Amino acid sequence: MITEVNDCETLIAFIGESTISIRWTLYPHEPAVVWLAPSAIRLSHDGVDISETAFWHRFKQLVSNSIGLFSHTPGATLEAKGLLRYENEILEGRIAMDVDYFETPDIPGTIDSGSLSSGVALYELRQFMEDADNDGDEPE
Repeated sequence: MITEVNDCETLIAFIGESTISIRWTLYPHEPAVVWLAPSAIRLSHDGVDISETAFWHRFKQLVSNSIGLFSHTPGATLEAKGLLRYENEILEGRIAMDVDYFETPDIPGTIDSGSLSSGVALYELRQFMEDADNDGDEPE
């Protein structure tokens, strides 16, 4: 069992053999369209939050980039929860993300729930992490 993740190959193996949960919350005071900051994304393994190392922060930045802009209803709280998984159906494989979200309170005529599927090809993951290493990108 993998206990420490600090490089891409170990990350890919870890996601392949584990259940990694992803979640975030958008609060009522936030704008209708938000670019999720890496610090807003929570990752956990078997119900335990994953430590915020520089490596995991860079990975969360890549996840944030793959999600892009996210909409919600001002005045409502949006909760998003899902899983990361390794897929090898495409040529080189990818890290896939499936997330369900819902808003409370339910405001008629607004976004109230939905799903998001996204992913990052392994070559993009490797390139992003290598570039971040070379730039000395550290958490804010």
